[in-house]
Amino acid sequence: MKPDKGTILITTLWILTLLTLLALGIGMRVGIDVKMISFFINSYKAHYIAEAGIRKTIFLLGKDSDKNADSLNEIWSSGYDYDKEQFVLKDIRVGEGAFTVGYEIERDEEGKPVYLYGAIDESGKLNINELGDDIIAKLPGFSPEIASAVLDWRDEDDLTGPFGGAEDDYYEGLEASYECKDAKFSVPEEILLVKDVTRDIYDGVKDIITVYGEGKAVNINTASREVLAVLLGPEMEDLPAKIANYRKGTDGIAGNQDDNIFKDLNTITAQLQSAMTLNAVELNRVEEIKNAGYFKVLSNYFRIRSVGEVKNGRVKKAIEVVAKRTDNLSEILYYYEL
Repeated sequence: MKPDKGTILITTLWILTLLTLLALGIGMRVGIDVKMISFFINSYKAHYIAEAGIRKTIFLLGKDSDKNADSLNEIWSSGYDYDKEQFVLKDIRVGEGAFTVGYEIERDEEGKPVYLYGAIDESGKLNINELGDDIIAKLPGFSPEIASAVLDWRDEDDLTGPFGGAEDDYYEGLEASYECKDAKFSVPEEILLVKDVTRDIYDGVKDIITVYGEGKAVNINTASREVLAVLLGPEMEDLPAKIANYRKGTDGIAGNQDDNIFKDLNTITAQLQSAMTLNAVELNRVEEIKNAGYFKVLSNYFRIRSVGEVKNGRVKKAIEVVAKRTDNLSEILYYYEL
């Protein structure tokens, strides 16, 4: 029998169609693989660019020449070199990408974020490993009961506090049970394990608490209005804003050469009194908090958030560290890739 030419033609067309689909599938697969490989390569590049931002900031911390005080207008905090009149930690080109080190310092009158391009001073926050329950109870959303539970979490004994704290008997009775730590907090997020501390409560304090540093004193030059409000107490409603605004200088902008800086603990009250209209109650409160050891002007612990990007920002990597500044170098206490 003679072969059916129509059948051969149809079979050939099917084979060509299948081969075409196979080629397209292979091409798409190869294209996806190429894009994935490219993404991973760019991710590595962005990671090391972010690392460069961390190292540059640590270098600037080490170069800090002012040994008397630390403030928001220094190059490690503002990220601005006044001699060269340029940012040194914002949109800094490195190879095929760039890094930015920065943080939100406050919100303006319209509710828009205001940024500084440098390291965050951890010493401008409230150390939950060192503060007493009287100050901890004043944190937003906290209560004497929660403050007592915080102290029970970090102390070494198994005795509950006077306001109904919590020890092993409470935590081991939970559905997802665990032991009371009976040691200091390792990271701020650990406070979520403490009795009655919810996610909402933590979100309200996460930017004003720390676990790094020695002692309870807070740097008055870098403490936010929220931190000052906790220390000064709710009855001093206007005083935190007055101090924060005084620090900004005449231009009303934090983190530049116009800033007013406290360089001597012994003259804080006099400095405020001579430059501002504070009543006797406010002045006495500042003096009281200072004498109680809650203020200082020097810092040694800093949080650095660096974002590296390549391909015009299409690939980004963020790294956050906490560094302790020493005489000769900086020690990394915390490292996290976001």
